[in-house]
Amino acid sequence: MGAMLAVMSALSVRADPICYVCDEVVELNTALASCFQQSYDKILATARSSPASRAEVNFSACGASDEEKRGIDSMPLLGSGEQKKDGANQVALRSVYILDTASIVCLRRLLDAQGNNLDPRRSFDLQEECQP
Repeated sequence: MGAMLAVMSALSVRADPICYVCDEVVELNTALASCFQQSYDKILATARSSPASRAEVNFSACGASDEEKRGIDSMPLLGSGEQKKDGANQVALRSVYILDTASIVCLRRLLDAQGNNLDPRRSFDLQEECQP
C-alpha cells in the first residue's frame, strides 16, 4: 500500500502541467520556421507568464495564409485547380498552434538542428521528437 502511494504521488508531481489542448504535431516550411525563431523569446515569455504554461503561436502575420486555420484543416474547394505536380491537392499550412513551454523550447532545438532545409515543409512530431 505504501509503495502504491509513493508511485501515485510521484506521478502527480510534474514540473509542467499536462496540456490537453496543445498541438502535438507542428508542420512548418522555411519561412514559418524563420518567423518562429525570430519570435521565440516573445513566445517563450508568453508561455512562461501564462498560468497554464502555454502560448498561442500565430503565424498569420508571417504570411502563412490569408485565412487563419486553427486545429482542423479547412475543406478543399472543389474545382480550385491548385494541385501539385503529382496531381495531389496542395494543402495549406496551418497558421495557429497552441504549444506549452516544453514544446516551444524543444521546437526551437529541433529547428536549430534541422537548419534551413524545410521546403516544401517538415512535420515535427513533438510527442516523439521531444522525449527526454
